[in-house]
Amino acid sequence: MTTHIPFTRLPGRSRLFLDYLYDTQHIGAFFAWPFRTGREFESCARLLDNHTMDREAIGAILRRQNTSFGADKATMRNIDRLTAPNALTVFTGQQVGLFGGPLYTIYKALGAIGWAGRLEKQLGRPVIPVFWLAADDHDFTEVGWTAFPNTENRPQRITYEPDKIPERIPTTQIILDDNIEKVHARRRDMRMETEFSAEVDAALADCYRPGVSLADAFGKWMTRVLAGKGLVLFSPADAEAKRLGAGLFERELRSPECTAQALDLVNLRVVESGYHLQVSHPPKNTHLFYFNGKRVPLVRTTDGRLTDGETEQSTDDWIEILRAHPDRFSPGVLFRPVLQNFLFPNIAYVGGPSEVTYWAQARALFEVFGVVQPVVLPRPFVTLVENNNRKVVERLELTLPDVLTDPETVVNVVARRTFSADLQELFAKSRECLTERLGELEDAVKAFEPTLEKIFKQGAGKISAELTTLEKKAFQAHKRKNEIIRQQVYKISGHLFPENSLQERVFGLPYYLNKYGFRLVDYLAENLELDVNDHQLLEIDL
Repeated sequence: MTTHIPFTRLPGRSRLFLDYLYDTQHIGAFFAWPFRTGREFESCARLLDNHTMDREAIGAILRRQNTSFGADKATMRNIDRLTAPNALTVFTGQQVGLFGGPLYTIYKALGAIGWAGRLEKQLGRPVIPVFWLAADDHDFTEVGWTAFPNTENRPQRITYEPDKIPERIPTTQIILDDNIEKVHARRRDMRMETEFSAEVDAALADCYRPGVSLADAFGKWMTRVLAGKGLVLFSPADAEAKRLGAGLFERELRSPECTAQALDLVNLRVVESGYHLQVSHPPKNTHLFYFNGKRVPLVRTTDGRLTDGETEQSTDDWIEILRAHPDRFSPGVLFRPVLQNFLFPNIAYVGGPSEVTYWAQARALFEVFGVVQPVVLPRPFVTLVENNNRKVVERLELTLPDVLTDPETVVNVVARRTFSADLQELFAKSRECLTERLGELEDAVKAFEPTLEKIFKQGAGKISAELTTLEKKAFQAHKRKNEIIRQQVYKISGHLFPENSLQERVFGLPYYLNKYGFRLVDYLAENLELDVNDHQLLEIDL
């Protein structure tokens, strides 16, 4: 069973994202295909038919990469199908997080797989799901952790701490050392023993082992988790892939001021529309990074040259380096979508809240480079509800959406509902009686001595405040007596709203695989709803 909750009821969502979901009439200036009627896919496909790409070269790269990840026949067959002249892709992507990263990573992948199958039927042509591994990303603090509920049902983070903390190093070059074994040990200590534990433990240990890069470990894990689904993984950090994208990089090096002006214009429109800018791009920065031992932005200087912070050179000098070493260059966050559609005939991108908002800014770069912008689709947004948590919610006479908020708020709701009705009524009647008697007394005092009116009001206010204080203290005493309620609420929140955040952004998949096995992935694929804009609370029935 699935329960829906509109994002308007959840905190922390940007207005642009909410309009994208529920009020698309305001976002037409920021997306090539803002209105999801179904016809936009045919229109986008016709534009992509004019798109030229080296399908054989891309196919060779994908075969090599996915073979190294241990891909099965379903994936390799889809790579072969992608070489057909009319084949299209549906993309999603994510940072290469520890043990697969947060739960929403798998939801994105399943979203791309589902949409590819749906569009293939609609368009009558091959549509291949592809996952973009953000292997060029250098933010280690964002990817070097995972989290699970501990034995006390509280969120517990596990962080991989190598002997040398990487600083601005792409994840494809971060090689796991022996400290990864400590992470495996901590996870095993935190989990309960089940019939699926040995299989999950072995799979994680095989993928995330010393000597393997963080990016490759992620690729191997995703391949294992999604076996049989036909998902194709793509790492843009690949030297041959960089060579195919070098022409696009060169255009950015030659005229970075054009993209800067276009971005300034779309950013102005975003702000004037009352929206928040997801990406604050420094005006002097190009949309390229350069690896000089660290991944650093290329920046324009006042005299029209470019610098990586160490070396300042002319545009022609940088282009010469690019042609000799394209693997040293990588796109920034707004340029990555353009590179994606430059390399692939991509009809749709399945993204989360932050991505949706920065794709609005990225439209400016699509227009500058003449690249077709795909249809941007929301990924499935999901909270997994286990049977024991659902039963506690029902016992407390709550609904599942009630729990997706601060747990202390939920405690107060339940406590107030169970607070003695007789006592509440007695306090209410006492307040009503007190107000009436004080009013009569005030009239008598004013008739006797008008100058005492102010002093009387102050005294009456203090009496009323004392009654309110007494009621609050009685309620607090009630809450203390109901510590069991508090414990139950915090246990539920620890699973469904950990760290006052959506579950999908905190917990990793291995916790659930350990309880339900890899069959859970099939269950998710069958039960996630693709065309629902609301957040889904999906009850696990396995």
